[in-house]
Amino acid sequence: MTVHQINFALQRLAPQNEAQAKEASKQVLRALVEQEMLYQKALEAKLDRDPQVVQTLEFSRRQFLAQTYLARQVKPVKPGDADIKAYYKQHPELFEQRRVYRTQDMAAAMNAEQQAELQKELEKSKKSLADIAQWLKARNIPFKVVNSVRAPEQVPPDFLSRIAKLQDGQIGTLSSPEGTLVILMLGSQAQPVTEAQAKPAIEKFLSNQKNLELASAEMKKVRDASKIEYLGDYVDLGKEPSAAQAKAAVPAAAASESPSVKAGEKSNANAMERGLSGLK
Repeated sequence: MTVHQINFALQRLAPQNEAQAKEASKQVLRALVEQEMLYQKALEAKLDRDPQVVQTLEFSRRQFLAQTYLARQVKPVKPGDADIKAYYKQHPELFEQRRVYRTQDMAAAMNAEQQAELQKELEKSKKSLADIAQWLKARNIPFKVVNSVRAPEQVPPDFLSRIAKLQDGQIGTLSSPEGTLVILMLGSQAQPVTEAQAKPAIEKFLSNQKNLELASAEMKKVRDASKIEYLGDYVDLGKEPSAAQAKAAVPAAAASESPSVKAGEKSNANAMERGLSGLK
């Protein structure tokens, strides 16, 4: 093992001080020694000549080079204070008027026709969760009910504006191709976030969003300058790429999510998918 190999591995661990770096270097060295032993065994077994292994290595190499090229073309953009302030003001439900919601959720696996029928019923007259459960049972539609506590950053963005308007005792619905999520607002607790507190998360979000736009533009530039010909079953892909296709070509690392109040906090906004998964 060389010092360069150890230092390269340490860069990924990012130790905070000299003591951590010393301990981490020992762990890294042990790991590298074990890796080298297994690597030698793999060569003895001629795994480097296995067609599937060769193909996997080549795929990983191409993917890494492509992503590295794109990352180096997109220079990090830091949003200005005015942009951060504007975003803060435009999303009071995330910051100034932030509330933590306590809800009772009913997830029902429904097709589009059933969803439309339920929506009409809800528009006709005020319904309780028990009324909706009875309506679903009468049509043999499977559903389950769970209690949840959600912060705004854990709510699907397209539903947050609606759930933020719900008062205690009110019901809201969220539909997807897989079904409907009916939410009864049991109560909420105000937990506002100041602009100073939100600034790091907003800055990161806006920066990621801008980087995604730049990466998409660079991908379009590369595509426009290239001659691509699709054959056989893929001939239709030769048509002008859609916006969705353009986004799909951008590495996932460039993607951005709604800013979370806590740095590094993962959003679990896909409540619909979680709710319906238990019905399958």
